[in-house]
Amino acid sequence: MTWDQSIHEFLLYMQGNGRKLSTMQRYRYDLVLFSLWIENSEDALQRPFKRNITTDRFKQYLKAAKTTRNCSPTSLKRISGVIVNFLDYHSVFLESVDRGKQELLQLHNFASDTEIEQLLQTLNNLEGLTPYQLAGRRHIINRNLLIAHLMIYYGFSIHDLTNLTMQDVNFGQGVLFPTAAGGIKRAIPLNATDQKLLLATYKDIPESVRPRQNTLDPLFVTFHHATNTFQWDYSTDSPKNLTKIAIQRMLQKEIKRANIHHLSPTTLRNRHILDSLRNGSSIAEIKVMLGMKSIEAMHRYIIFWRSSPLAENYQKIWRAHK
Repeated sequence: MTWDQSIHEFLLYMQGNGRKLSTMQRYRYDLVLFSLWIENSEDALQRPFKRNITTDRFKQYLKAAKTTRNCSPTSLKRISGVIVNFLDYHSVFLESVDRGKQELLQLHNFASDTEIEQLLQTLNNLEGLTPYQLAGRRHIINRNLLIAHLMIYYGFSIHDLTNLTMQDVNFGQGVLFPTAAGGIKRAIPLNATDQKLLLATYKDIPESVRPRQNTLDPLFVTFHHATNTFQWDYSTDSPKNLTKIAIQRMLQKEIKRANIHHLSPTTLRNRHILDSLRNGSSIAEIKVMLGMKSIEAMHRYIIFWRSSPLAENYQKIWRAHK
């Protein structure tokens, strides 16, 4: 990939994030000047993009820009931000550069191997359930396990889960199409095990209240333990959607039953992001797969990954495998 191609790809990404044309032109101007300085050649844009740029080299460029172009502190801050985001996009992460105020992540912000294993074991067994809970467990054991799998292995957020409709499900190909907060759909292929779990979850719902394929009916349906049935929403003439609060309560109960103290949807998602980085996924790939609004959201994960050696209880990579 040449410098010109790398800049063009980054600008397309920024355009997709809603940047104005005038802003894009400014970004290109800043990045072209950076490439010319790095290569020290007029044909820099046609040369291969360098991924071995160091923090020292970057700081030397800012110093040169201040001296030769008489850039103001405000301009230097803008130029710095553009270059850092450009390099981050291409997985060239510079250490010790200003990325604004961000709360640094610590080990307890990530779910441990033991916590994840205990949660999955608990979801798969009936120990500690009351007779009242046991009565309906066979109807929702697959559903609850699928929800956990989507969070652990695929990085789904609760927002993703509650907004899945039957239009977002392709049983034939085994693909889900969750919609991010910004309204952009993404394709998430499931492995063979989770494809079977998805179908089992669907078939656990009686036909009379089962979500209709290729409609806006929700994939995950509320289960009423008192009547031992899945619920129908007569106001929408469709199965009743499982709410965010219901998913949170379900997870809280299972976490308590597993005797885990610090596990949460946030620590599960954090762990998925960390494992994606460890598994070789680029920042841009993770941003797309998880429906993040910007690559800036990845900065603190990379800082943790680069600066914090992982403890023994964080060695496994929790990612879906074909």
